[in-house]
Amino acid sequence: VNVVERTPIITWYQDEQTFWIDAEGVRFPIRGEATVLIDVFAIAPPPAFPPVGEQEIFLDPALVRVIATVFPYVPPGTSMVYDPSYGVGWKDPRGWAVYFGQNVEDIPLKLRIYQAVVDRLVALGITPTLISVEHLEAPFYK
Repeated sequence: VNVVERTPIITWYQDEQTFWIDAEGVRFPIRGEATVLIDVFAIAPPPAFPPVGEQEIFLDPALVRVIATVFPYVPPGTSMVYDPSYGVGWKDPRGWAVYFGQNVEDIPLKLRIYQAVVDRLVALGITPTLISVEHLEAPFYK
């Protein structure tokens, strides 16, 4: 028998429940302590993912990679958020939500587009409630 302990990389908060998620998207109860975890506050559950063998996958492993890729760009002291409609992002310290979608393509370009949108809105005196750069060809704000 060979036992391998799962290594959590995400602490997932949703509907007053908290649990860990590993790189394979498997969720499990919090036990003990772990370091360098990414806190994600979910507005709603992610889409269902089919089981792999006998493992129940809570979060698509591709989405786990998106979270890990976007995390270094999150402003210090800010937690990541997940919304099944908009993907991953965070609450900007200036008061609005920003979303980057559910894939890791072109994150540096999405960041530049996000900054251009913010600069334009600030210049116009507009304070949005949400900015989405999920689709490079169609960023939007509310």
